[in-house]
Amino acid sequence: MERKFKDILKKYEEFSFWSVLESVAILRGLDPESITDETFRYRKFNEIHEMLYTAIYSKEIQLFDENGKIIDVNPDQKTIDSISYIEGKTVSNKEANERYCELSTHLKDLDTYNLHPTEVIKWGENNSIGELAPKNKLKNCQKDKIKCQEIGKEVWKQYPILDIKHLKNHPEILKISGKNKTLYKDKTLHKWLSEVAPESASAKGRRSIEIQKQQKEICKKIGISL
Repeated sequence: MERKFKDILKKYEEFSFWSVLESVAILRGLDPESITDETFRYRKFNEIHEMLYTAIYSKEIQLFDENGKIIDVNPDQKTIDSISYIEGKTVSNKEANERYCELSTHLKDLDTYNLHPTEVIKWGENNSIGELAPKNKLKNCQKDKIKCQEIGKEVWKQYPILDIKHLKNHPEILKISGKNKTLYKDKTLHKWLSEVAPESASAKGRRSIEIQKQQKEICKKIGISL
């Protein structure tokens, strides 16, 4: 570990809890006291921020209030029903969790809640996050991005008529989105795939009825859920 990161850990190791925002800063190798509005403009800081939210919603890390009481962040049945209505279909609890993470208007409130330092460090090590990533080695998210793009290129080589939205639901890519319980958001998968997508896959505008028909047939053939 870098000397600076060790010093930060030593400074905060006596704390019973770290807030979500403090945890993000520490994992990024920043002293939480140094966080400013400018910090939120850093891409790597925001990537860790997003991944930590996902870990909380997937129950990989437990959230606590100021009194040490466990907080359940899962959507209730009413919320699941609302998400099903928005999606136009019945969604599973897992799907509801993912969409809840994306749609929740109070997501920023999580920053003030607490996490157990031991869980944060363990999660960071297991997923090669920030300063806990082995030096000169690809992080899990980088490996997943490469694998996702390889699948995309292979499928598009055979079926260039498919759009990005179809590839995001490819069975093998869906496995990646949940790999090691690190659930990548829809917009992350879209970004990764857009970097290798053919022009036809990212073209704007509504597809013709004939094209849509062909896309549906291909999706059904290779197991893509629409």
